[in-house]
Amino acid sequence: MRRGPLWLWGLLLAGSGCHPQQRPAAQEACAPVTSELSPGDSAGALAGEYRLRLVATSGAAKDSATEGRLRLRPYLGLPRGTTSGHPLFGEAEIELGLVGAVEPGDIASDDPEAPGVLAIRRLPRGGERAPAEIMLRLGSEANRRGVRRFDGGYTVLQLREITDRGFAGSWRSGAPQPRSGGFFCAWRSAP
Repeated sequence: MRRGPLWLWGLLLAGSGCHPQQRPAAQEACAPVTSELSPGDSAGALAGEYRLRLVATSGAAKDSATEGRLRLRPYLGLPRGTTSGHPLFGEAEIELGLVGAVEPGDIASDDPEAPGVLAIRRLPRGGERAPAEIMLRLGSEANRRGVRRFDGGYTVLQLREITDRGFAGSWRSGAPQPRSGGFFCAWRSAP
């Protein structure tokens, strides 16, 4: 009967039992937000990289979720509208189909003329006390500069809360009728 080196077995057993095993990091909670932004909330401070989670609460993919990456940067030198502005643009890497959302063009496009993500800040209606309206529109076709779309596919993230760690809100998608929707959370990535 062959036993092999006893010291090797001892080393293997000691190594496997003495060190705690790495556990996956706990997922941060992402829950629906029903509040509104405050009048002073600004999209400009949202430039950066984020981990993005979308959760479907309606549509064919109800109760499903997807997670990916979002990057936003300043949109410099472009004209501003009288009722809205575009302070940020960027790109996303996320599987929208997993939550039943449509992808109107390339969401990973980093072309400022047709970005994958466009931040839109509408001027408050009702004076200075009205809440800010900030949304992120996904898809290079939906965000093509110089083209005003009245129909077609859309996926929009409506911001309802901004904190120092990120932002959250609701989302909706359709082509052109509403098809799915839910809530989302975006956490700022560590530098």
